[in-house]
Amino acid sequence: LFTTKTETPSSIAVDPVGRYLYWADQGQKPSIQRAFLDGTRREVIVGAEHVSEPTDLIVDAASRMVYWADAKKDGIYRIRPNGGAPELVRPDIASAAGISLVGQQMFWTDNRLEKVFRASSKPNQTSLLLSPTTVAAALKDLGDVVVFSSENQPKGSSPCQITDNLRKSPCPQLCFSSPGTQSPTCACARGSLCSECFLITNQK
Repeated sequence: LFTTKTETPSSIAVDPVGRYLYWADQGQKPSIQRAFLDGTRREVIVGAEHVSEPTDLIVDAASRMVYWADAKKDGIYRIRPNGGAPELVRPDIASAAGISLVGQQMFWTDNRLEKVFRASSKPNQTSLLLSPTTVAAALKDLGDVVVFSSENQPKGSSPCQITDNLRKSPCPQLCFSSPGTQSPTCACARGSLCSECFLITNQK
């Protein structure tokens, strides 16, 4: 999707209902960015003045808020999907390798402490003062953490989905849905050309 202006991507997340792709970049100008699923309408929603070293990024399926861990700013933050001012969710977290959400609970892994923690994902004066709950300990080389739950699988529609009336994909290869429209965007894999009726491939 992108070959320019992307230096050191560290994490990527998809909002299937909102139809956006989000990613974090740890380059010389660190940022949180988003684009349509087909790679168009790319924009920076968090600039270098608010993010330093993002290590993981997720999208809350319910609120569509974007959460990320920042190793240099020692915390977990969130922001509305269309941008705005970042909000501190958890302070004093310097080694968060991965974060995950379910309901109003947030989980994260800490490489230095070798633990998995849980705390509220809704920042307020009370939650910021409470110590997080240790879920698991003595775990070496921790990476990402994922919580599997039906709450993280919201229902939605897509012009690319196969239904009883449409028994095959509307696109011969890649099909993308974009915000605000029920018309799909079709694309081809690298090295091939598409049309409505046939496929031409380029072989070396």
